[in-house]
Amino acid sequence: MQDFEYRAPKTLNEAIQLMAEKGAKARALAGGTDLLVQLRVKRYIVDRVV
Repeated sequence: MQDFEYRAPKTLNEAIQLMAEKGAKARALAGGTDLLVQLRVKRYIVDRVV
């Protein structure tokens, strides 16, 4: 799994802004388990997890 930036927004607007800054290179963590598996097998290459 490659390194990525983790950001924990306090508001929905902040989350939207953080995602928009990175576009396709950002993913929402949500529950997290599915995303972490996908990152581990390199299905997604991301710069930021929100």
